[in-house]
Amino acid sequence: MLLLTGSNGSSVVVDYLCHQAIEQDMAVACFYYDFASREAQTPTNMLGSLVKQLLAGLGEIPGEIVRKFRNQKKVIGGRKLQLDDLVNMFTIVSASQRTFVCVDALDECLPEHQMDILDALEQILEMSPKVRVFMTGSSHIRVMVRRGQGGSVVCSL
Repeated sequence: MLLLTGSNGSSVVVDYLCHQAIEQDMAVACFYYDFASREAQTPTNMLGSLVKQLLAGLGEIPGEIVRKFRNQKKVIGGRKLQLDDLVNMFTIVSASQRTFVCVDALDECLPEHQMDILDALEQILEMSPKVRVFMTGSSHIRVMVRRGQGGSVVCSL
């Protein structure tokens, strides 16, 4: 399920989730899209940041993820992880616990990246039943999300 709201409530939601994470076995990861950093905030960087946050909360990095990084280093000059690689890593990391993700100000993301991000999040939600995603953005983002999610979106203002 995706929850989409105006950006005013995102910090309240994140604070609440972080408090709950301390008391329960769950993880929280957040990404804020900044208009001033639009060029650097690619879908791969966004999802990589979320995976990194989740990995930081684990006692040990899963072997499958370690192998993936090592395999990428074997390629000439080292190859950057691709969006599909990060989607798979995210599902591995989130498999053992409830995971909440907040993507704040998605409307500040470059328009050509927005669908890639929504597609990646949709794949994660399909493969990871313990994941919930909370997004904020303007009304045109809400329309994009509703079209792509086939009724699995909860929207509020």
